[in-house]
Formats: sequence, structure tokens, C-alpha cells
Amino acid sequence: MLDHLRILIPVHESHLLRLNDGSSVIVGNVGDFGFDMAARCVEPDENGVLVPKDLYAPYDSLPSSFSGLAVKFFDKCTLTDPYVEIKASPAKLLQGHNVYGGESVGNAACEMLGILFQSIPELAERLDISLSTIGHIDTTFSSTVTNEAIIPSIIDYLSRISNGQTKATKNKKYETTAYWGGETSRLLQLKAYAKHPEILVQLAKLKKQASAHDSKAQMLLDTVYTPELLDYSKKLLRWEARIKARKLERLGLPTGLFDFIKYQQENPDVLTVLWRQAFTPIFDTFKGQAMPYSTDNDLHDLFKDKLKTITPSGRVSYTRANNAMNFFHLIRDIGLVAVKARYSSSTYYRLLSYITDDVGLSDSWLANMHTKKKGDIIPLVNFCHVDFVAQAPQGYTPPVSKFNLSLAA
Repeated sequence: MLDHLRILIPVHESHLLRLNDGSSVIVGNVGDFGFDMAARCVEPDENGVLVPKDLYAPYDSLPSSFSGLAVKFFDKCTLTDPYVEIKASPAKLLQGHNVYGGESVGNAACEMLGILFQSIPELAERLDISLSTIGHIDTTFSSTVTNEAIIPSIIDYLSRISNGQTKATKNKKYETTAYWGGETSRLLQLKAYAKHPEILVQLAKLKKQASAHDSKAQMLLDTVYTPELLDYSKKLLRWEARIKARKLERLGLPTGLFDFIKYQQENPDVLTVLWRQAFTPIFDTFKGQAMPYSTDNDLHDLFKDKLKTITPSGRVSYTRANNAMNFFHLIRDIGLVAVKARYSSSTYYRLLSYITDDVGLSDSWLANMHTKKKGDIIPLVNFCHVDFVAQAPQGYTPPVSKFNLSLAA
């Protein structure tokens, strides 16, 4: 599903003043564009009267039937022309929740731009929507587990998994979420999380608002956050990939909003393709044998079979197997990170390759082994199957934007 969309809309050339260095400033002030104004500072004039200085438009949220559209006017830019940023969860705008939803970027953009121009009509002639670009796209798919109680264990396991340059982020914001890629990444950010706890937080917020006679909150409780929706969310393990504009460029995909909409019309599975490309390094880490032993002797026999060598005199040597076994024991006792600190880089990766490449044990299992009792293995790959066909209840049809802007795919 299309979980989040960020769109950047430049100010039309007719409402810009070009400076000698090629940069631009808006004609008029932010208030002329329909935005509420704030001042970064206040200074006294020659009469001692305080005068607001350095006016700007703060972040705002434009209301819709269900959720809000975040909007920000960047009127002072150094590397680009001034622009308006809008971002939202299209599913929340269209139906009030994002437990499941549609994939059409055109439909999402239609709703977002419609809300923007309906709320701030002054922008219609001042923005050049034909030059709108995509800031990021969140493409999200879910695994369904048989028992929701296992999800915290899976998240804990996932939070220690890295692959290549896709590193697990240490400063987790929520215990029910595993992150890969920092917030400052210019390419992509990945996360896996339990959906139900997020829904419960939103539900509690709505109940509090409804108790204060908020009619919109009560409407959402009555019509959107139904027992059926809550029950459906309980067993969802979500895999969310935020694909940023620079990543789209590297993949040879358009970043222009209209160009991407056209591309999706011709390639309707583009969000699935982007999601697969983003999560493949993580899922590749899950591959490899489950622990094929019941005792250390069984494991040692496996190591000897896989790592035996022949000496120049023709004898069978198990030195490599014994060294790898000792290395394995140390990983099991103190963990992969602590072991790495004890070895030189070359020795560490040589011994690790014996265990992973030659014996066939997975990196992710080794990374988590010291937290488990011997034989207490979570068959993680079984919980990571994503059925792309069954991403919503049977019979679900994504809602269509009520705005007719000729954008929807």
C-alpha cells in the first residue's frame, strides 16, 4: 500500500523575483499566499514600537473529513526556488486509517492537492503544480502471524539484524519497532513494527477527544475504528520502506509527480518492486539453515565435515573446524558484537565466513544466538512471508478521491 506521500510544489515563476545570483524570492509576503504568519523575532522601531521581523509560515495541518494534511511554505530557500510541501498518509485522508489501503499515487495526489487548494485557494494561481516533485514515498506491506504474542520477540530479533550498509538503528523510538537506516539517510529508511499497538494509541487519543465532545473523534470511533478493524490489525507485522527522491533517481525512476503517476499507470506494480528492492538485503539475512544440531558434538561433526582440509602429507586436518567451533562458542557466550572487538578484522571475518559461507549458518541467527537458550530458535523466515495478494480484507476496494483534478491513476 501507499502509506505516506510527500509532495513539493514550487512557486510559479510569475510570483517570483529573480535576483542577480540566480536565486529567487517570493513577490509579496507569506500572507499573500494564504498562510498564517509568524515572526522569528520582534524588534523596536524608531518610536519604540515592537515590530515583527523575519516573517514565515509555520507548519500547519489542513483538516479533511478524516485526517489532516501537513503543509509548510518554504519561502526562503538557498538551493531551490520557494515551494510548498504537503505530506500525509493517503489512506488516512481517504478512509480514516492506514491498516490497509490503496497504491495509486495519482489518487493520493488528487486528494492531497484538492485539500490544499480547497483550504488555501490563494495558492491555486501561485503554485506551479506541473513542476511538482515527490519528496518520498512510503510503500508498506504486511505479514500476518498466527499468534500476535510472537510479534514482540520477532521485533526484538529484527532490531539486531544488519546487512551490508543496511544497519539496524540503535535509538529505537518504540519497543514494538525495528529500524534500519538513520533519520538523516538521503536514500531510504526501513522499519518493521507491530500495527496493533499503534492503533491502540490512536484509539486512546480519539476516546479522550470524544469525551471532550469532539464530534469528529466520535465519528471516527463509530465508523472507522470498529472491532473488526482492531481485530484485523492484531496479527499484522508491517514492513515499511520510505523511498526518498534520491533513491528513485538512482533507480532510474521519475521524481516528477506527473511523470511518476504516468509511470505507475504503465507499471502498476511499481510500489511492490520498490518494496522488494528495499527489503531484499534484510530478507537475505534471514536465509540459511536453522541450527542443525541437538548437542555440541552434533554441531562439531557438522563443522568437521564442512571445514576439514587435507595437509601436504595427505592427512585430514580439523584445525579449521576446531577454530571455528571455538569461535562459535564465544559468539554463543558473549554475542557477535563483543566477539568482533576481541579479534583483528581479518581474523574475525575469516572465522565468520567459515561458519556462514562454508557451514551455512545465517548471520541473523548468529547475531541473536547469545540471547537464546540452545535449541530455542525462532524460525524467523516463517514469520516474514508477505502475501501481496492478501493485503486487505476480502472484498475491500480502496476509496477514490472526491476531487476531480485529472491526476488519479
